[in-house]
Amino acid sequence: MGRHRFVIGARVVWRGSAYDITSQLPPTTITLRAVGDGVEQPVAEHVLRQALFAGDLTFVPAGRQGQLPPDATGPPGELFLPWEDYPASLRAVAEHRLAVLEPLLAAGLHAWPRRLVAERVDAVRASWGAGAPTRLLCRRLSVSSVYRWRDRYAAAGNDLRALLPATRRRGGKGRSRLDAVDALTTAVINDCYYTRERVTIDDLLQEIARRVAEENADHPEAVPFTPPSRATVARRVAALDTRATFAAKHGRRAARRHFIPWGEAPEPTRPLARVEIDHTRIPIIVIDEEDNLPLGRPVLTYCLDVATRYPLGYYLGFEPFSYYAVMECLYHAIRPKDGSRERYGSEHGWLAYGVPAVLVTDNGWEFIGSDLRDACLSLGITLQRTPVRTPEFKGSIERSFSTLDTGLFTTLPGTTFANPRTRGDYDSVGEACLSLPDLDRLLHLFIVDHYAQDRHGGLGGDTPAHRWATLSADPFAFVTAVPGSAADLKLLLSRVTMRTVHHYGIEFETLRYNSEELASLRARLKPGEPVKVKYHPGDLSRIAAFDPEAGRYLEVPALARQYTAGLSLWKHRVLRAKVLAEQERVDLAGLGRAKQAMQQIVEQARDRKRTNARTARWATGGAPARDRAQPREPRGATAPAAEDPAGVDLEALLHALSPEAPGWQLSYPPRRHGGRGAAEA
Repeated sequence: MGRHRFVIGARVVWRGSAYDITSQLPPTTITLRAVGDGVEQPVAEHVLRQALFAGDLTFVPAGRQGQLPPDATGPPGELFLPWEDYPASLRAVAEHRLAVLEPLLAAGLHAWPRRLVAERVDAVRASWGAGAPTRLLCRRLSVSSVYRWRDRYAAAGNDLRALLPATRRRGGKGRSRLDAVDALTTAVINDCYYTRERVTIDDLLQEIARRVAEENADHPEAVPFTPPSRATVARRVAALDTRATFAAKHGRRAARRHFIPWGEAPEPTRPLARVEIDHTRIPIIVIDEEDNLPLGRPVLTYCLDVATRYPLGYYLGFEPFSYYAVMECLYHAIRPKDGSRERYGSEHGWLAYGVPAVLVTDNGWEFIGSDLRDACLSLGITLQRTPVRTPEFKGSIERSFSTLDTGLFTTLPGTTFANPRTRGDYDSVGEACLSLPDLDRLLHLFIVDHYAQDRHGGLGGDTPAHRWATLSADPFAFVTAVPGSAADLKLLLSRVTMRTVHHYGIEFETLRYNSEELASLRARLKPGEPVKVKYHPGDLSRIAAFDPEAGRYLEVPALARQYTAGLSLWKHRVLRAKVLAEQERVDLAGLGRAKQAMQQIVEQARDRKRTNARTARWATGGAPARDRAQPREPRGATAPAAEDPAGVDLEALLHALSPEAPGWQLSYPPRRHGGRGAAEA
């Protein structure tokens, strides 16, 4: 997917036809030339941007432009597989190639002199002489190969997948190109040396010899492997990263104090060059918009551009610190905020949007999972995590949170104050009068009309809005990066799991999903072979199953359409836990009864004036305030009848059934999940 821009030379597929961008006319007009007949037409950039995020336009990576016909888009995701679907050995080669290019990329050169490239090649080869194990990843390094990697990486929009070896054109499918003894030696060093205990070269050599003997015993018909010499193992250890080994022996905090040069980091000079993201619980009590009862303090997930101090996006809701909140915040940050002025009544529009070059996070569990890492790799984003307990490494967003507290939240009725000592006898609950949509509108107005328009000390007295407009005004110096398509953006930010395709479809969290395309996929899979599934934690009405042969994801709807409409993963687990507490098995009818009972409990809690954030999270389904545009039905209104997979009126069945009614049995056993996954929001 990578990062793309509306620049000269880029190819897009718009309304089913392929076009090349041939020129840019000031201020924001782009000339498109049809690939088929060569007819040119001027188009405003905002029209193309809206088409991109509406799903009508996709970018074609430069390295794959010749593979698409001029009048066909091809299925989404066909050009590149997701990063995690490539073998680990190929990913290691791509990461090493990027490490070779990084010093030259950091220099910011438009043209790479051959002298500098040759010096970089010599430096890498010198590290091989020191015994570095990475020499096996790239044996034929040359100046020409470095230029070739640079062109492929740039043409793909800084997508790391462009540096993967083209193994399909080489033959030998399924056979590793890495020497087995070298790989085994590296594995032993990684497994045994990075420990607090003292490990000698002889200890490593003995373990390598033991594993080599086991490998020879498992394959007696093959040529036996020979263990490396003691000098070879010693060179490997001497070539290890000094800071990594120091941290393994003395701890990460000691390594940070020992190696990090303290001082101010260089400020980025372009928008989206460095973006920081973090959570905070807002110091204000909000009320239910239906009965005015206090709910609690919502969560704000916030994304800030460091170069301009302009906020990129946010998530506001009752979802706790989780990947779902991160996903919603990034989705809001990357998309343009067209129409926000009319929707919120602000004087200014929200200017900032786009794919960041570097995303800085802390070490919260929602930031360190494979879901965010893989999404950033496919989008061309460098994910940078700060050391543990070092908020100063992302000081811009920490300072922005303080500005929001003092400039907005502590000035509103119902505030709990950033420092409880300053609250005194102020009755935060009694004074609360703002609902979550009210707070969402106030936050939006504060960001675009006050914060972005006010002078900022970190910008030398300039305003974030003026700095963003100034730095992004020249289309030849900076062009906002956008995803390849809106559909791919949603898919990349989803969560990942593995499931088996059965004759009845895919079973996920005791729910079943099936479609004709999924049945076709099952026929092509080996018996019991699992497939990768992506799902949105806030919407269980559909999932996406990966088809490895076609190289794309298949959208698979839930069979229980009515039950899963607007259903979040957290809400479904609450219902399932209630059913499991009352009976040994879970079926769709039981879930329907539990859903009805839980709704009654929420309504009774409102009647008893005991509404809290948990009931509000139930009522909203975890969706951010800006996405809840439809008014809720008044209490007591008749809900539409639910449907089961066969189209039967489930609501009528529930009224006709009782738990002890004969003739009913469950169609599948329950799955009891424990540990961290069960507690995931």
